Amino acid sequence: MDPLGQATKNPYTLAERLLSVITDALNNNVPHCRPAPERRYVAHGTPVLDCLDQLTVHAGSIYVSSTFGADSGGAIQGPKMFMVDLTVTLTHCHPTGVVQQGTKISAIGTDILLEAAELLYGDGWTAYFAAVNGWKNCGGQTCELHSVTPLSPLDPEGGAAGWQFTLTAEIGQPRKAL
Repeated sequence: MDPLGQATKNPYTLAERLLSVITDALNNNVPHCRPAPERRYVAHGTPVLDCLDQLTVHAGSIYVSSTFGADSGGAIQGPKMFMVDLTVTLTHCHPTGVVQQGTKISAIGTDILLEAAELLYGDGWTAYFAAVNGWKNCGGQTCELHSVTPLSPLDPEGGAAGWQFTLTAEIGQPRKAL
């Protein structure tokens, strides 16, 4: 039983909800976009990036909002709002740009690189758009989205490339208010 209705606004549940919203969007047959990676989960901390098609959401900082006014003594005025930073990381295997056949090394064709780039752009934009515009329902309550960082590319590394962004959302109290 959750008398305050806060269970649906804990960091893990919000991360699960965000992961679900993005997964649904990616699986909605969007042009120039791949389906959501089969490897998707709520992570504890930054995920390892390797040549894996992977979608993760992890909580960063959890804190009291600094947007509240303070009196002349510096004391926070008004009710406290607890916040969580939820970071989305979406990666796919990415061509490295070179092919080695025996002792010969040659560049990968630009058609392969262009196709990979087009899919990465589609995946990133779809995930970002879904997160910002589609993340409104937290188990019957409204998810309070307070800010979102720009969609930032993850340069090819370890055979993977992708995107990352962070949303800041309000979370509930872990138990009855003291």
